[in-house]
Amino acid sequence: MLPLSLAISGLPLLLFNMSPLWGFENYFNQTSQHTVALSMNYMNLYMSMGWGIPEHAFLRNMVLGVALFILIMITAFVIAKRITFNSHGLFLYSSFIILICTFFLPNMHERYAYVGEVLLLLCLVLKFRLRVLIATVMIYLANFSSYLYTLFQLNFLPIKFLAILNLAALILLAYELFVPDKRTSESADSYNPYWSLKSQLPASD
Repeated sequence: MLPLSLAISGLPLLLFNMSPLWGFENYFNQTSQHTVALSMNYMNLYMSMGWGIPEHAFLRNMVLGVALFILIMITAFVIAKRITFNSHGLFLYSSFIILICTFFLPNMHERYAYVGEVLLLLCLVLKFRLRVLIATVMIYLANFSSYLYTLFQLNFLPIKFLAILNLAALILLAYELFVPDKRTSESADSYNPYWSLKSQLPASD
């Protein structure tokens, strides 16, 4: 969904004689320039293996495929379940997808997750949920440490630990977003505060 949204949002670039896929082209140009390691400064999957693992074209293309596969599986799940997100759910889902991209895509700087982090904090402000609070603290701690290292060369927590912290936060957000809770009422029907199934929506007149 996110790549499709990016492509659609690029359509106005045609007015300036630019490709609507400029966002993708710019990213791939950048990845071709950075050949030292798969990760830049963001504490992602590749940082969990050390300070970025050595990069070459085949490996970069492989991890791009892995990231795309994960996004397709998430989208397929939402479509197959016929999930309809409410306004709060859209914020959390958007944040989750952005954080998934920054965690699994190669050559990610710490600033690339900024929009996802802001949306996650907004979700917490709009509606307090303990799992979202824990995930937010974990992600902000990991990425605050990234900024400290990038700007001041300060590294007070192990790199691998911070990367694993981000992964644990993503797992927690996935559980929060997609696994239904149990109602406290006698019916004990499952529900989710972020979405409903189309079959559960009231019929229109």
